[in-house]
Amino acid sequence: RLIGGVRGADTTKSPPTTFVAATASGRASTSASTTKPAVTADPARLAQQHACTACHGIANKLVGPSLVEIHKKYKDTKDVVALLAAKIKVGGGGIWGSIPMPAQAHVPDADIRAIAEWVAKGDFK
Repeated sequence: RLIGGVRGADTTKSPPTTFVAATASGRASTSASTTKPAVTADPARLAQQHACTACHGIANKLVGPSLVEIHKKYKDTKDVVALLAAKIKVGGGGIWGSIPMPAQAHVPDADIRAIAEWVAKGDFK
């Protein structure tokens, strides 16, 4: 190794299947990590929650293309929702420039689909 010991997750072990969250009463509450988060009806909120808007502006280019640009490029593509969902999930590069989009495999599939449908519709009000 080029550097000394660092603190962090032990990637040689399986990830935990539960996590502990403190409640308002100060007691710990345990929940299974396999529980899916509640699906938010607002895809704009999902995009913000999953940090899509850190790199993609609605109408302005940031690190990546704007959501309006993405909609315009793919609006006439067959199975556009499936295509956009796959691009969100696995990431990619070279289409919009030299900066690649990292894979977003940690985002729940239902949230990815909702965001992809939103971008496909182009209804960014």
